[in-house]
Amino acid sequence: MAEARRTNIVQGKLAEGEDREEQENELFALQAIFENEDLEICKHDNPHGHTPGGIFNIPIFTPENFYVKLTKDLWKIKKLAFASVTGRGRSEKILQKVAEKQSKKQTGAAAAVAQEKLFLVKRLPPITLTFAYPHDYPSTNPPEFTLSCCWLEKKHLSRLCEKLDELWSQHAGTPVISVWHDFIYNSVVSFLGIKSPYDLGRVYVHIFTHPPHRQNKMLLKPRPFDERGIQNFANLDEVLAKVLDFNIVTCDICFEEKPGDQFLRLISCDIHQQCKSCMKGWVESQIKEGAVNEMKCPGYKCDKDLLPTEIASVVSKELYERYDSLLLKTAFDVMPDVMNCPRSFCGFPVVLEDNLGLCQQCHHAFCGRCQNTYHGHSPCKLKSEMLGKLCEEYESGNATRRLELEMRYGKQVIQRALDETKSSKWLETNSKQCPNCSTFIQKNDGCNKMTCTNCRTFFCWLCQQELSKSNPYAHYQHPTSFCANRLFEGVQLVEDDDDLFELLDDEFDSESDDDVDVDHL
Repeated sequence: MAEARRTNIVQGKLAEGEDREEQENELFALQAIFENEDLEICKHDNPHGHTPGGIFNIPIFTPENFYVKLTKDLWKIKKLAFASVTGRGRSEKILQKVAEKQSKKQTGAAAAVAQEKLFLVKRLPPITLTFAYPHDYPSTNPPEFTLSCCWLEKKHLSRLCEKLDELWSQHAGTPVISVWHDFIYNSVVSFLGIKSPYDLGRVYVHIFTHPPHRQNKMLLKPRPFDERGIQNFANLDEVLAKVLDFNIVTCDICFEEKPGDQFLRLISCDIHQQCKSCMKGWVESQIKEGAVNEMKCPGYKCDKDLLPTEIASVVSKELYERYDSLLLKTAFDVMPDVMNCPRSFCGFPVVLEDNLGLCQQCHHAFCGRCQNTYHGHSPCKLKSEMLGKLCEEYESGNATRRLELEMRYGKQVIQRALDETKSSKWLETNSKQCPNCSTFIQKNDGCNKMTCTNCRTFFCWLCQQELSKSNPYAHYQHPTSFCANRLFEGVQLVEDDDDLFELLDDEFDSESDDDVDVDHL
């Protein structure tokens, strides 16, 4: 019968008269009604001379709380193949005994079901309806068609083909494509009796019901499948991937519903769902902040780690290289025997051997403690920044850590670090540097015009600006100056006003600063 249908289309012969008008009207109506759906139309006057028709990708929406699972074990798939005939020809007593036997295994069966991985699905991949018009459609013959799907078994595809033939019989002589579409879109799940959880492994059931190598030896040959029903998948993993990619999922971050192929499916976490757009923003922010060790699923209280391949799939190549280098650096930081070469132009990771680091990149030998050139067993000469870091680490550490630092650097070095750090902090708090020679100058009393004890430079205590040698007080008299009228700001005035004015007159009338005792102002 399938062969007879295929001979209805004569190559190069197009419909004429009323049939041509009906076909063109139907194609026009389909384009108008389904313009936003996955519909591809081939018109009569196409430049390639193809037979008029079209391709419909019809999505299948599932009932509420519909789950799918995937059985890969061929032995279990074989059980699926013959589950429909279990119990046929048996008496009620035998069936009762079988039921009792199965009830004893209920606990084990329940545990097995609990281990099965179920996937909530709102939308299944489309059933593709391909149709072509014969020259005598719709007056005489129906359109030639095929149905292709990745998740239906061949038996179900054959039933759908028969149903479309039945619908044509009911609507013979009138356009039928929209009727076929409505049936597939609205009634496939109920018509085929598909229940949740639906096992995607059923696509292999025909291997056992229609074994090709045993067809000739079987006494009761099974009914052949309709050749118009086509399974379009390569393997079971591809079936599951297509189902999940076409599913509609709600993002846990932006709460938008999107197709499954716009989500990043984490291997370590199958509970939380985040779209690639949200994951991209989150991962990029973590890398830019340097939190490469906190790359976990952003789901609520989830501690599942992200794989490097998952991170690479949502960020740019440059940002992933930064992530990779930060991750490597973080890994080296927790290794006590690994240190980067201290040369600024190198920085190559070096494995320390008895506190000796020999860089394989630039061949520089350095001390692992002070990072200076290797000095053997001589005491380390730590730089000022390292002394500060050592002091901070020593003061914040517990007794065990302090003892470890003392054994590593020596008590004298530790004490030196503590003393120099305290001295630096005191100087920063109670003194200011000369703008000319950077000597620390302390102010005990007097006005805000200071004289450096090292280079005798005049400078302002408030803004640390160097003052004129000839007239240093002009800085405090000019109206546009930041320190105008602030010569005695912060100075505790004496009780006797006459003495104060006398001191001021002496200060401004003096030709040389040497005549003024600044320390008593």
